Amino acid sequence: MAGNALADRQLAAICEIAARLEEAATPYWLFGGWAVDFHAGHRTRPHSDVDIVVQLADRKRLRSVLTTAGFAEAPSPPSDAFAKFEHEGVTIEVTFIVERTDDGGGVTPGYETWPWDAGSFGDDVVALEGCAARVVSAIGILAVKLGWTENLGEEPRAHDLLDIATLRTLLGDSSAPVADGGLTGTVEASAPQREDRDAQVHDDLQG
Repeated sequence: MAGNALADRQLAAICEIAARLEEAATPYWLFGGWAVDFHAGHRTRPHSDVDIVVQLADRKRLRSVLTTAGFAEAPSPPSDAFAKFEHEGVTIEVTFIVERTDDGGGVTPGYETWPWDAGSFGDDVVALEGCAARVVSAIGILAVKLGWTENLGEEPRAHDLLDIATLRTLLGDSSAPVADGGLTGTVEASAPQREDRDAQVHDDLQG
């Protein structure tokens, strides 16, 4: 997929933020659609934002890193689960976990019944177009995408269906029906566009 100005700025932001967080010894994991692209080794679709996961205890260090990079925290209701930062048209959506567990899983505050899969948060670094970053595991991302309906009570969005198809191809299971998390049928990359909801959780978990 050819680059565009916003995507190029998003990728540049990922490179800078990843390097700054590594320098600050602050664990982080790229999530959402850009993480799918890193796993795929190429850009698969446009993205409205950049999603990262950080441990809640590192919130102040994350804010310091992002503000040093020019990002400002967007006004939002107090939350231990999510935060949003913006700079020159690039939006960083942050999802917090209480801490990374010994098995590489975690829990986002307020979503205790929807824990992250074991192995989601490893130490592997993946590169895309010369940019290196830690990423949530492909299986971990897929589990979140598949759990959307069961845990949020909403139909999957078009970009989630695209990501599921990409991830299943990467994992060698591209033709399997999507039955987990309340989804049924076979994922099609040409699924019709579905409206995004205004709920905060949708904005903050979208990729």
